[in-house]
Amino acid sequence: MKTCRRAWNIVKRRHGAKVPENPFAQMGLESSDRETPTATYAELQAFRAKAVELGFPSLATAALIEWEWLQREKHVFGAFDVKHYRPKVRPNAVRVLHPKNGTEAWMPLFDDDGVPLLPELMAELDALKRDRIGGLHAPARLG
Repeated sequence: MKTCRRAWNIVKRRHGAKVPENPFAQMGLESSDRETPTATYAELQAFRAKAVELGFPSLATAALIEWEWLQREKHVFGAFDVKHYRPKVRPNAVRVLHPKNGTEAWMPLFDDDGVPLLPELMAELDALKRDRIGGLHAPARLG
């Protein structure tokens, strides 16, 4: 509701008399100065271990992608595809999409000496890529 109120106010400022009064303005919504808590690396690892234990290794990999590449879950599950990881034209990089603003970035996977920057994530994505046709969680298997 707070998001609706804010969006309405923005449109009202831009279009003035064309937009009626904000129906969300008098809802008694309270704002909080509380900072959104951020997970620790230990909490991430605990989540990943439990996901694997329950039989959801792709979910564990998705959580690590979100952590390492600062992605939202809807970007990982909606925009990321295994074919973005180490494609033939860029075998030492990964294509990270940002659907919110329509941009993309090619992120290096190795440092200048050829050492993997994200060995744990790369091992998981290498395994996924070997076994999948596309998508992070695509059920289709080769073979």
